[in-house]
Amino acid sequence: PSVVTMGRDYAGTAVSAVLSEVEQTGAVLMVDRVENEAGRRVGVGLGAKYHSGHLFGKPGSLPNRQPVPLAPVPLRQTAAEVTDTPWDVLSAHHAHIAAGVEQGEVDYLLATFAAQAASAPQPPVIALLLPEGRSGQAQNRLLYRMLLERCPLVLIVGHDVRKFTDWHARTAELPPAHVLIDQFCFAALSPSQSMVLVARRPHLTAPMDLATSHNPSCGRQVIRHITDLIDTLAGGVRHGEPV
Repeated sequence: PSVVTMGRDYAGTAVSAVLSEVEQTGAVLMVDRVENEAGRRVGVGLGAKYHSGHLFGKPGSLPNRQPVPLAPVPLRQTAAEVTDTPWDVLSAHHAHIAAGVEQGEVDYLLATFAAQAASAPQPPVIALLLPEGRSGQAQNRLLYRMLLERCPLVLIVGHDVRKFTDWHARTAELPPAHVLIDQFCFAALSPSQSMVLVARRPHLTAPMDLATSHNPSCGRQVIRHITDLIDTLAGGVRHGEPV
């Protein structure tokens, strides 16, 4: 509703962009600053699932305990069954693939991609898939803190990743035998930037296979894949714990 009052040209552009994103990604639409019933009707007309504003509650001090929702809030409206891996997605998009890559080379590329994402004019959404043993590494903890400083949403899936907590981070634990437990993935996506890096080890003692892509369609599909994976594993986003 606040955007609709900021000029017809601006409103048309903003609303079209948001509705296009919802249609393409299945993102959940929330309308903010709903001050009255007329504003609520505008949100309903746009297809918003959630509303926020003075109509529903006045500003005040934060509660001592977070309320627990009746059900988790899904990141996407309809989470499709996750079957392909990020490696499969990049392979289907004919990404650049290299074999026989050492761990140090993967770490160097990751640091390069992460620095570009953190310094981008439009901060991207980040998705990380961390295989077993990677979440506790010092460089990954430092990378996480750096990305949180700039990026609006950080999605993390992997082994022992619940330690990565923040109000705009979403995590989900992979079961021990999950097909993705040995894959590593970093993806960054914004309107002006797309970067995806995926690494896997063919077997325990072999060097790694590496795939990289700057294709926005590929980046969007990988982000969507990890979002659906979080919804499947964690049952959506839970704001607070039972008391």
